[in-house]
Amino acid sequence: MSFGKSNADLAKDTTDKSIKLTIPAVTASNMAVDTYTAKVTWKIVAAPEEAPEG
Repeated sequence: MSFGKSNADLAKDTTDKSIKLTIPAVTASNMAVDTYTAKVTWKIVAAPEEAPEG
């Protein structure tokens, strides 16, 4: 399992494997156009056996 992009991947289009980071408008309105680094935390949890109804 790997994350990120290596030099070997630079020519590949990986758009279909990307994620979208949504920033609240109140936060975005105070941000300058720049390159930002996000800290993403996640965990693996057991999936339910059946989808909840609703």
